[in-house]
Amino acid sequence: MDIDLVVEDDIKTLTTLLSRKLKGKCLIYPEFGTATIRVGNEQIDLARARTETYPEPARLPMVRFADISADFARRDFTVNAIALALTKKSFGQIIDPVAGIRDIRGKTIRVLHARSFIDDPTRIFRALRYRHRLGFKIDRETDRLMKTAIREKMIDRLSGQRVLNEYRLIAAERNWRKIILNLGHYGIGRFSRTDLDLMERLGTMKIYYLLGKTGGVKFPLNRKEMKLTAEIVKLRQTVRKITLTKTNHALFQLLSPLEPETVKNLSAAQPKLKAKIRKYRRLKLTRPIVSGRDLARLGLKPGPRYRETLRRLFYLQLDGKLRKKGSVLKNLKK
Repeated sequence: MDIDLVVEDDIKTLTTLLSRKLKGKCLIYPEFGTATIRVGNEQIDLARARTETYPEPARLPMVRFADISADFARRDFTVNAIALALTKKSFGQIIDPVAGIRDIRGKTIRVLHARSFIDDPTRIFRALRYRHRLGFKIDRETDRLMKTAIREKMIDRLSGQRVLNEYRLIAAERNWRKIILNLGHYGIGRFSRTDLDLMERLGTMKIYYLLGKTGGVKFPLNRKEMKLTAEIVKLRQTVRKITLTKTNHALFQLLSPLEPETVKNLSAAQPKLKAKIRKYRRLKLTRPIVSGRDLARLGLKPGPRYRETLRRLFYLQLDGKLRKKGSVLKNLKK
């Protein structure tokens, strides 16, 4: 269980005292007005009350420390704008300035103001995550404001990193299928039932399929992640090609450039491929009978022809047409 605390004053002293009392480990970030205390598997997050102003739509806000009232006003939804007072004067008092408890009881997701999705379009993704995680409905006016922000292409103004963060959170949700279908209802991405069934079988690798099917966004991925995204989104095409392979070398030629994670998930896309995947793994262990050193002894100079000869010889070996080095080198010498 995670506990969130909001403090109106400097959090350094409180964090130090609390972590000492609880015998936990703390990390303090005074420049951000935040801190974390870990006690076993439990975590307490502390943040100084703040207000936010958005210099431009969909940009990260400018933050200033403020009182608890201003902190409530910056929240995304009413259900997230509720607190329990812990001061001696008002201990146990529920602070609910925007009727968040009413919306919890009514199972309703409602924004606090009309510019909410303009200021921060990531709230669109968050609203849908909360909806399907909690079984809530989206308030009619909130729904209208979401559609307006989407129609005005506010999501396109977000950085690739912020959109990536939201998709990672969606992929980790228990009801991710419903969320993705709901995104499509709002015109964000288009995923068929076949797509979702494949993603189900991909497990944690489904995030790469999700990213690959989301066009127009430049995600900040490292080289391997970019390669995985390109490969996973083409998984079904690769499956069709594999089913058409007739020789060992064709199978090796098709699969060897792929990331190991992609190869592992081919059988998830098509269970009937398990035998061919096992065969490919055996082929990978094959050591070439003829080496570059052997060709050098024959006087063949390194170059494109050199590499092509080695490749063709290795493919013949994989297909069982080359078994003894001596006879091969003898023919090459001729």
